[in-house]
Amino acid sequence: MPSPKKSPAVEMSGVFLILLGALLSISLLTYDPTDSSFSTINTSPIVQNLIGKVGAFSADIFFQIMGISAYFLPVGLIFLGFSFLKQKETDEKQN
Repeated sequence: MPSPKKSPAVEMSGVFLILLGALLSISLLTYDPTDSSFSTINTSPIVQNLIGKVGAFSADIFFQIMGISAYFLPVGLIFLGFSFLKQKETDEKQN
């Protein structure tokens, strides 16, 4: 009897979470307090964050809400994404 295959949505969710975690980590690591964001107004059009204005705003939000522990969020997203991908592999092996 053939084993039932999981939906590709699980695999796509895992890849999405890994990419989101990677983008968020780059955004947090390249955070510059002088970039324009919700808590800072800067007249310079140059943004130091590698992700751009979206990265500057998201890094500012996460640092305002979570503080230094914001660095744990992308790590958790990446681990969760890999667990989604790993779960698919182990479920196929068990069947």
